[in-house]
Amino acid sequence: MSPLSIQLWIHGNYQASVGSGEPAPPCGVSVFDRGLQYGDGLFSTVRVENGVPQLWSYHQQRLAKGVQALGIPLDLAQLQATIQTLLDRLRQGGHTNGVLKLLVSRGVGRRGYLPPEHPEPLLISYWQDMTFQPPTPISVGLLDNRLGLVTPKLSGLKTLNRLEQIVLRQELAQHADWQEALVCDVLGYLREGVSSNLFYRLKGSERWYTPDSTLAGIEGVYRAWLLDEFEQKAIPFAVTQHRLLEPLSLFHALENPATELIELDKIDSLFFCNALSGMVPVGQLASDNGRLELNLSPVNALIRQIRQGA
Repeated sequence: MSPLSIQLWIHGNYQASVGSGEPAPPCGVSVFDRGLQYGDGLFSTVRVENGVPQLWSYHQQRLAKGVQALGIPLDLAQLQATIQTLLDRLRQGGHTNGVLKLLVSRGVGRRGYLPPEHPEPLLISYWQDMTFQPPTPISVGLLDNRLGLVTPKLSGLKTLNRLEQIVLRQELAQHADWQEALVCDVLGYLREGVSSNLFYRLKGSERWYTPDSTLAGIEGVYRAWLLDEFEQKAIPFAVTQHRLLEPLSLFHALENPATELIELDKIDSLFFCNALSGMVPVGQLASDNGRLELNLSPVNALIRQIRQGA
């Protein structure tokens, strides 16, 4: 197993090499690093409270799936020990509540797409102090830009390639009164938010739906945890595909004629979720018919139900 080179940054300031047993590397990343050159790697953003990384087992599971798919020789036991070392170091410095961002790159390689035969992965850890507040209802809408379809091997992974999210976030910034937004893929299927997964209920139904991420979207750790909670607490749910928009013109040949369009005003309740924010209810949804006032009661009841025994 190749060694894991580690760098720790706190609030953007380089600290040191941690836990690798090697001399501290120069401050910065090699221009030949494949994460920089090609986005050849993964990342995860961890909420830490009182020095404890929240949903850490789910972060580990997603990282394990990712490094296996990409063929990055990352020793997950070593990663666990390294993260504990990082948290101990942060705690000693008075940093116990905040965000720990983990970026795993395949490491340095030669020019060209072919990875080195024996890569030495690089872990860059970035810490930012943060005080987490209970989420309040937000206003959202539906973006025009869409997600592309992903190659099956990368399905659901949170790779370092996030240009789609950058384009989506730029569009979201044009709507000053929206805090998040619904995002569809090129076939018109609802997939996720800009930086969140989502769950919703349709009028006349008590079932919670979350979009399938097989063809597009990220499998968020909070979403994975919620799905496990739904199963344990026998909460009705389905991982499904609902189409909100017609396919883009180039993709009409892939259209399933049996697929029905779902109008926005059929959504009764909606919330977004990610590892940092938890469950964020949506109070207003912008549509062609104006602002829709969504039902907050089912979301609030679900939050209470999830918290029981948590």
